[in-house]
Amino acid sequence: MSLPIEEHRLLAGLVSAKNKAEQIRKPVLASMSLPWTDFDMVGLFGANYQSFQPATLWRPPHSDMQSVSFSSAYEITIESHDWAQINRLWQQLISEAEIQGDHKPKAFSGFCFDPKAKKASHWLAFPAACLTLPKFSFETRKQQTQLVINSLVDHDSDCHQLTQELVNQVSQLCSGVHAFEQKQLQLADASELENSGQDQAKWQQKVAQTVAHIGHGEVKKIVLSRADTLPFSVCPASLLSTLNQRFKESYLFAFVRNNQCFLGATPERLIALQDRKIQTVALAGSTPRGVSTERDDLLGAQLLSSSKDRYEHDLVVQQLVSLLQPHCKQISAQPQPSLHKLPQIQHLITPISGQVQNATSIIDLLAVLHPSAAVSGLPRPQALQYIREHEALDRGWFAAPIGWLDSDFNGEFAVALRSALVTPSDITLFAGCGLVSGSVPEHEYQESCIKMNAIRDSIRSISFVPSVTE
Repeated sequence: MSLPIEEHRLLAGLVSAKNKAEQIRKPVLASMSLPWTDFDMVGLFGANYQSFQPATLWRPPHSDMQSVSFSSAYEITIESHDWAQINRLWQQLISEAEIQGDHKPKAFSGFCFDPKAKKASHWLAFPAACLTLPKFSFETRKQQTQLVINSLVDHDSDCHQLTQELVNQVSQLCSGVHAFEQKQLQLADASELENSGQDQAKWQQKVAQTVAHIGHGEVKKIVLSRADTLPFSVCPASLLSTLNQRFKESYLFAFVRNNQCFLGATPERLIALQDRKIQTVALAGSTPRGVSTERDDLLGAQLLSSSKDRYEHDLVVQQLVSLLQPHCKQISAQPQPSLHKLPQIQHLITPISGQVQNATSIIDLLAVLHPSAAVSGLPRPQALQYIREHEALDRGWFAAPIGWLDSDFNGEFAVALRSALVTPSDITLFAGCGLVSGSVPEHEYQESCIKMNAIRDSIRSISFVPSVTE
């Protein structure tokens, strides 16, 4: 990767921020964008995610937009979902920013599913709410590529020294890309990749108990999740490369913190806001893909006509519309669901769009929507309480909002599904199933296995499993 960096532009942005910092007597954000050359998204990530943390990779479905970010210029982390505080802290940071270029400063963000849940040790690096303004962000949108550099500047900052430090770090970021090689995973035994199965009966019993609870009439739907930990680790970049090839119709994402990587390829948009226009989807109701076109079409038709799945899906549509309606001048949902086909599974999907009231931010919408009925249940308070008492799993950032917001409070967030947490010693896969009256425990378990296979099958494609001979 060449280095088309213009040091004088970088210096000018830092000096401008320093001048403002001297006037207002507090640090000022300098945010500068420079034209850049095309980059290999996974290669750049793979070469640097260990050395420049936190690191983030983001690629929406069917989009020429992609972003890879490294290090932190500023972070907002709180151990709650105090959405008003998040709005206020972000506004404080960007309101005085000195911006050089045609971009908007952008924070990449993740949230936990439930800040009231007991936190497991493997999620300690991931706060309940985290907005990271990266120091370096390589972005491509509409075939235009740029490097965004963010830095906090104080009244006594040495701008010439800071410029040289930033230039040297960019050089380091770019120098290892061509040398990066995807690492093949070697397993001692093919069974290491299979579902452990140890908790199958226990989880199915939980499903049966939950369905019985739903039958009492206090709740209409509860989403029950489970996790499966595999006793080895993978190279996140190698796994992302495979997911990128296999799941073009999904959001590809990775968040690296403290040598742990939460990654995946999720099909579900939670909310997108741009110029007061919003887009979201209801995604609920699932069935496997067929091995033949005829079988696949039959399974899809059965899903569309399934009273159980249509009921579950309609609950999500109704909740999303009712939650968003008070914040919108106009909102509408597609009259009937269609099929959203992924490599292993197909879902019922209903697009929803509208226009929000003035001054509504993407954070305001997250506060309203999370957790949706697609990942928690209905009514939401009762479903959440049941999950806390009976699921016995810290979901962490699984099934929670991940995405970005900019200095205009526009942004896009997905629900972190089809995901895994990669640590230096293991990888944990997550899946959840929406339970309503009539849900069958065995069917729900198989559905959770299919959902986990989005990651499991991608691991298989990068793995070398030795043949076993007698």
